[in-house]
Amino acid sequence: MKVSLILPCYNPQDGWEKVVEKHLSLLFKQTPEIAWEIILVDDGSQVPPSKEAIAFLQQRLPLKYFRYEENRGKGYALRYGTQRAQGTFVIFTDIDIPYGAKGVLAILHALQEQNADLAIGNRDESYLQNIPRSRRWISKMLRWIMRWIFRLPYDTQCGLKGYNQKGKQIMLNTQIDTFLIDIELIRDAKRSGLKIIPVDVYLRSGVEVGAVSNKTLWREAKQLVKLFFKKPNVVSTTCNKCI
Repeated sequence: MKVSLILPCYNPQDGWEKVVEKHLSLLFKQTPEIAWEIILVDDGSQVPPSKEAIAFLQQRLPLKYFRYEENRGKGYALRYGTQRAQGTFVIFTDIDIPYGAKGVLAILHALQEQNADLAIGNRDESYLQNIPRSRRWISKMLRWIMRWIFRLPYDTQCGLKGYNQKGKQIMLNTQIDTFLIDIELIRDAKRSGLKIIPVDVYLRSGVEVGAVSNKTLWREAKQLVKLFFKKPNVVSTTCNKCI
């Protein structure tokens, strides 16, 4: 069985390729029965990954590298990668593999063994204690908004999720290009009647979560208001290609 793992990136930090190789090599060793497809999408980085870094990974991993010139946002990058994914299941996470091989395996288990259409990472309170105070406040506020305004009782912004072919169709029909893609994906999957399973995941040691700029906050706040008033894109998942 083939599984696609999408890694969107924007201005990756020095040494990123070694982090990817370390954790994905461990993932492969634990899943010898899986044919992995790694899809790296450079979202118009000002300083794109070097040819040496890409070559390093392609020598060690089944890596497919894609790049476009304009920075479009996480949502656009994920749709771009999903369109090119050939796996039975599709999983996405951040370039620093923040939840390690263990987190990816937990998502895959929910898709395989629990028949989830959409498996979403769920972070416990320990996550909030390991991020900057400003970001902690934002996370708590966003969780409150999701639960009581959007009626989504999930940790929507965890950057680790996976979907089967039904969930893939939902992703391909999303429209948001920014970080709020996660909310649109979950909302539309719920409205379409898909089986959503939260999966407990934990930050691996050594991961640093940075603060969010005021510019990004303002942009995402405006997108959140638009999303609230936007009619959900309910997709029929009974077509033959989704089974």
